[in-house]
Amino acid sequence: MNSICINQYKCKAYTMLWIAGISWMFLNLFRPITQLNSIMKNRILHADDDTIFSGIVRKILNQQGFEVYSAYDGEHAWLLFNEFSFHSCLLDIRMPRLNGIDLGERIRSKDKHIPIFYLSGEDLALVSAEVFGRGGANGYFPKTFNLRELTGRLQASLTHTNNYIL
Repeated sequence: MNSICINQYKCKAYTMLWIAGISWMFLNLFRPITQLNSIMKNRILHADDDTIFSGIVRKILNQQGFEVYSAYDGEHAWLLFNEFSFHSCLLDIRMPRLNGIDLGERIRSKDKHIPIFYLSGEDLALVSAEVFGRGGANGYFPKTFNLRELTGRLQASLTHTNNYIL
């Protein structure tokens, strides 16, 4: 009689679960990065001081399969950026404590590869030089954005970041 396994059926089940878990772990250790990223949810940092609008954007992006971390001012967004790894950033321009362009500049100085998109009510003609220059933008969307265009551009940006381990 086996002194470790009192019930042989439970012991076999636990052994099979353990082997399956170890097998899954080793398969994923050697899986290409692009396949690993398809398993992980794509994390987006969204910074906007308009809580109602931010909640709508968060819900839409969650439904599209993104994991959204929301910040309601630039300083909080900067803290989140330094605490977690993100696949892309979606920033408003006008926010308290740290505006979106200054936040984008900080993010870009720390990570040269992360896609930064601005989602703002500002007229692009007036802020274009700042957004695409100092703010390090990869794209700009007005707050009256097209859902397909926004999610399509975010998805397309992931092909760029899938080559980097977060």
